Amino acid sequence: MRALKTALALCTLGVLTACTFNIAAPETSASGAGSQGSGSHGSGSAGSGSAGAEDSAPLPTDGTNPSTSPDDPPVSGEQFDIEGKDAAAVGERRIYQNSSKFRDLETSGMLEPGARYRTWHEDGSGSGSWGSCSFGWFVGTNTQIYNLTAGHCGEVGDAVYVHTSGRDPVYVGEFVHSDFDDAKISSGPDYGLIQIESRYFDNVVTNPRVSMSDEPVEIRGYADASWLSANQPYMCRLGFRTGLSCGSYEEITNEYTVTFANITDHGDSGGVIWAFDPNDSSQKNIYAVAVNSYTSEYNATKVGGKLIEPVMTDFDLTVFN
Repeated sequence: MRALKTALALCTLGVLTACTFNIAAPETSASGAGSQGSGSHGSGSAGSGSAGAEDSAPLPTDGTNPSTSPDDPPVSGEQFDIEGKDAAAVGERRIYQNSSKFRDLETSGMLEPGARYRTWHEDGSGSGSWGSCSFGWFVGTNTQIYNLTAGHCGEVGDAVYVHTSGRDPVYVGEFVHSDFDDAKISSGPDYGLIQIESRYFDNVVTNPRVSMSDEPVEIRGYADASWLSANQPYMCRLGFRTGLSCGSYEEITNEYTVTFANITDHGDSGGVIWAFDPNDSSQKNIYAVAVNSYTSEYNATKVGGKLIEPVMTDFDLTVFN
């Protein structure tokens, strides 16, 4: 099987309302789950699916229900290497941001962490509206792949597409879980699960397409609040709007939220947040820790991420690598 590969509040949904939806926890967990020390959990790999063709349609305008496309999402792209002065800034734990190297996250059409996805929300009258967010972590069971992203990016039933310039949009799945209250963005949950169509399992890229001085980062599993508090690591997030940004851990503010020094903007919502293993001098080993949720109204360099551990344990999921 082809190897599976891999970053604010209120993305543009047209109308965003507070919502809380639930799905039953999956009956089985993915193989490869396990413990990797206190507060960290192992990763696994996902199964493959078969591809199938569907009717194509042009990119719909508002008021048009989009159809699906026979064009499969691409499965490879240029590795983003952080080197030289950029690598030095990361090594010194300074606030770092680079958008120029990550432009293709907006137009790649790839199923990968930080890449843009589009949501189609129907309003019940036959019309609807588009929204855009960034893919989070690919998680799941031994039979299903989900993308764990921000809940404010979509409601249950919203269709999810990827789009590459010059090609039809490709339907890749839909929201099956959304837990978000816009009145409690900093203190409450902000989680969404997109169920990925099985025919696109082989198109999923699970590790962020980032290298540190020619060493591609690799997910070692996910880490929880206790691990973050004990290690106070250097953290990064990835999203299609502003690319890669990194900074130091600040604090766990409640059961859902971690804050860290960072730069982000609308559209980065839902994207991945990871922490470097402080015991790894190569900066190659990373832990999935959160999805991008909101930024401070008073401090543009403070970002709030929602810890993925509550969802991972509630639904017995594994983060894929």
